[in-house]
Amino acid sequence: MSGMSDRNFWQDKLREQRFISHAIVDGRPYLAISRKVCPAVNPATNNVLAGVTALQADDIDIAVKSSRASFASGVWSALAPQERKTVLLRLSALILEHREELALLESASMGKPVNDALNVDIPGAAHVLAWYAESVDKIYAEVAPTRNGSLATLTREAVGVVAAIVPWNFPPRSGLLETRAGAGRREQRDPQTLRKLAFFGTAPG
Repeated sequence: MSGMSDRNFWQDKLREQRFISHAIVDGRPYLAISRKVCPAVNPATNNVLAGVTALQADDIDIAVKSSRASFASGVWSALAPQERKTVLLRLSALILEHREELALLESASMGKPVNDALNVDIPGAAHVLAWYAESVDKIYAEVAPTRNGSLATLTREAVGVVAAIVPWNFPPRSGLLETRAGAGRREQRDPQTLRKLAFFGTAPG
């Protein structure tokens, strides 16, 4: 019997898989200035899955400046909460829609059993995004009582660009836990840190 529980099913999928080797900066494919690559290796077979562009300090500076400019433009940071919620829910749905491909990439690049990735990691990542999306219009500011004639307010707002180092064991879910994207902040990730291809699955839309 063939299907997602069958080893041959996943091996066939892996042979057909298209890998992305570039980084993404300013929403576009980006190759390191040095043009050096870092091999992403399947730990089960020692086969090289892809040569992923190896970002260095100068590349990181370019990425951070790009994110800072995007943040300052307000294209995401100033987006209305309901619109951010819509975008995050769409991304959560895309993760579930492409869960087979993402699970395969995670399994091949880090050695996790593919069914664990399919049934735990990838749905968990989608759940994290959906939770952040739903929290956008449900987390309210609270202030202590003030004296008569005074007004106190509390506003939650994004402050800028952050970098994230993702743990090795649950990269999709752990990475998204750090995003706080619903708050409107910009984030930079270096996929070379752990060479996880799970974030490089291609998904239209």
